[in-house]
Amino acid sequence: MTTTPPPDPSLESSRIRRLTATARPLPIQGDLADYQLAELLQFLSQARRTGHLALERGDPPQAAAIHVEAGRIVDARCPPLRGDDAVISLVGWRQGRFLFVAGPAGTQRTVRSELPTLLLEGMRRCDELRTALSDLPSDTVVLHPVHDADLHDRRLTRLGWLVLARIDGTRSVGEVVESFGRGQVQVARTLVELFQAGLATITPETGFLDHITVCRTGSATIEDADAAALRAAADGRATLRDLGEELGLSPAVLVAIVGELLETGDLVINTGADAWRRHGDPLGGILDDN
Repeated sequence: MTTTPPPDPSLESSRIRRLTATARPLPIQGDLADYQLAELLQFLSQARRTGHLALERGDPPQAAAIHVEAGRIVDARCPPLRGDDAVISLVGWRQGRFLFVAGPAGTQRTVRSELPTLLLEGMRRCDELRTALSDLPSDTVVLHPVHDADLHDRRLTRLGWLVLARIDGTRSVGEVVESFGRGQVQVARTLVELFQAGLATITPETGFLDHITVCRTGSATIEDADAAALRAAADGRATLRDLGEELGLSPAVLVAIVGELLETGDLVINTGADAWRRHGDPLGGILDDN
């Protein structure tokens, strides 16, 4: 009877080393609600990984990227931010998905600070932002402009006018804040001031829609389906409320589309021009003068 000799441990060890040296690590993917970015970056640092970390979220929609070389972050993008500011902003993400793929980190070097410094600054700003927004119902609530407010008598800073221009009934508090990129804590404080001053509300005004009619002009090719449908239905008799209900458009989306079509000359106001100036375009030309 012939017996098979046991494998030589030294040969097996050498074989395993060759296989693991050539094997490419599997991608790492998951949900930021289950595995926070700070923990993920610390893991990549301790494991001295090199590769590309892609992140995306849906509320508000945004994509970002971080490049890591031997565990150190070398480049980061979170439009409009780049470098250190991008990493610090990403630390605040609490929802979204991530995918890390091993590979070359790239040649650009935009991140200067070490990981502990970036994480500490990111968490500090998160705390400041949370405190600044504590006087608002929620960062997911949608704010609407108060159209009847007399803006000419308001003493607002330029940042105040810029923040007010972003309050359009379609963006949530968080989306307004994050749309500025830098200076989000000050933006949040400004947003609270506008809300407390009665220039923003969580309840949209819709009564003015009953007083405005619009009609289409000439012929035009419009790519956006909702805008094309609205223009086609604008016969000069149906009110904006009628058009919104017919097309299934929310008041905020309806007003935004009408504003764009008026600006391009594809629509004209038939009745209710004064109501449109007060409600459809509440800032008028004031922003340009501040």
